[in-house]
Amino acid sequence: MGFIEFILEYKFYILTILTHGIWQLFGIRFSQETKGMNRAIRKGWFFGRGKDFSDPQWNVWMKNFFLLFSAMILFLFLSFLVRKLSKNNTRIRLIFYNSFSFIFLFYIHSSTALFVYSIALINFLIIKQFRKQKKTLAILVWIFNSSILFSADYYSGYSWKRMHSSLAWLDNYRGMLRWDIYWNISMLRYISFAFDYHWAETKRKVIDLTDRSSYFKRQERHLPIECYTFEGFIAYIFYVPLYIAGPITTYNAFYSHIQKPQKQFSLKQIFYLLGQVLLYTLGLEIMLHFNYSYSINDSGLWRKMPSYRLPMIGHNVLNFMFVKFVVFWRFFRTIALFDGVETPENMTRCASNNATFAGFWRSWHASFNKWTIRYLYIPLGGKKTEIYSIWIIFTFIGLWHDLFIRWLAWAWFNCFFFSFEIVIMKFFRSPKTEKFRNSKFYYPLYISALILDCFCLIISNLAILHGFQGSYDFIKKMFFTESSWRSWLGVVFTLYVSVEVMKDIRKPKSITDPGERSTTYKIGRKQEKVEKEKVEKDKPKKELKQL
Repeated sequence: MGFIEFILEYKFYILTILTHGIWQLFGIRFSQETKGMNRAIRKGWFFGRGKDFSDPQWNVWMKNFFLLFSAMILFLFLSFLVRKLSKNNTRIRLIFYNSFSFIFLFYIHSSTALFVYSIALINFLIIKQFRKQKKTLAILVWIFNSSILFSADYYSGYSWKRMHSSLAWLDNYRGMLRWDIYWNISMLRYISFAFDYHWAETKRKVIDLTDRSSYFKRQERHLPIECYTFEGFIAYIFYVPLYIAGPITTYNAFYSHIQKPQKQFSLKQIFYLLGQVLLYTLGLEIMLHFNYSYSINDSGLWRKMPSYRLPMIGHNVLNFMFVKFVVFWRFFRTIALFDGVETPENMTRCASNNATFAGFWRSWHASFNKWTIRYLYIPLGGKKTEIYSIWIIFTFIGLWHDLFIRWLAWAWFNCFFFSFEIVIMKFFRSPKTEKFRNSKFYYPLYISALILDCFCLIISNLAILHGFQGSYDFIKKMFFTESSWRSWLGVVFTLYVSVEVMKDIRKPKSITDPGERSTTYKIGRKQEKVEKEKVEKDKPKKELKQL
């Protein structure tokens, strides 16, 4: 292949690299211009450069990283000894997990760990008592845990003084981490245990598991009733590697891995994942010394900028969030894998490699998406009612994250655009439109729909930071001002070349699934031509064989 042919064949890849690279470089340039006005920029460790300290989650992570890493190394070492000495005895492993988590929780939460254990005990008693009564169990578990979610947030994790004046001294020992911030993940585990236990008791029919992954089989198969014990329940809820941030795993899968540790990942592969986490951490830290897009967005400095800069700021913010969560979730997942417990990978695809809402949420917080499908989407009716149920699901997810209006804005933006996407998908997949799908007008419309979907996806996720009014102001300044033609041109061109690359790197399965399943329109159209020629060539041979 000559140089010109190479350029023509991979032109969209080259343009994508160039455009995204230029956006990053411009982000760095804009960052330096606002350095003096940005209070979140303080002296960093990288050659004396200023560092963006505007994200509290990343600040807490870096402040406690070495302490957390040391605790996980100690946990893995002791867990390895217990497994070897006990010959992988399930009961002894559960005793170890519960002992270690007890020390860990009182270290990080101090006196407030008593709130955490009290909530766990009440949950277990409710589940144990009503495990065979589906409606009663669902109502009680959801109401109780939702009330804890909202009240703990409202009262900032409760106060001992409010309970009794004689307990006020305990408020001086609230630990290094607030329990109510990390309780959200525990809530999902309570619901998982409740319904996995209920479905095992009522012997719910297990779906066909042929050609399914090892993890999916462990999740769907019912455990023997004697496995749903208080020891297993506490070990699952407070399992140290997954307690702080997940990823989320079901009770069935967790207990199954205690009985029979995972063998899907070799030790070499797990060390490779750990190396990735350390490399991403270093890369993100260095980037925060050059690119201050997050603090520009967070502080509202974007309001003083020209409109054409806003798409670059938004793009850089979303990519920062993506890498940040990759570091968090992959670190804890890797620790669990070392211990023999497999969980779903959360970030299965780059944030910039998504053209549909369905595809984005299958890959972004993938373990939460799987939990949502199993415990909310299917019980609410599945595909039959999805146009309505997604409003309930996204509203819950928004409130579950935090009781801020901006999270409701995020949830309802996603619902609105997702509903629109579902309607469009049904149109494209309808047998009535088959003739149109084979026409020359389909492909341009298909690409335009993907570009629009990408744009809506970006706007809806930036609503986390802007809320309703902020999102309106952001869009208005970016696209509806005097110089906004440059924003339109930059966004449409970048999304167009990105969509072409997204289609190309997916396997050609169906022309009716925009974004998630690639069409046969490959870059350069060479593959389509080769496949067509092969079919035509093999056709006479097949006809002769049939005769």
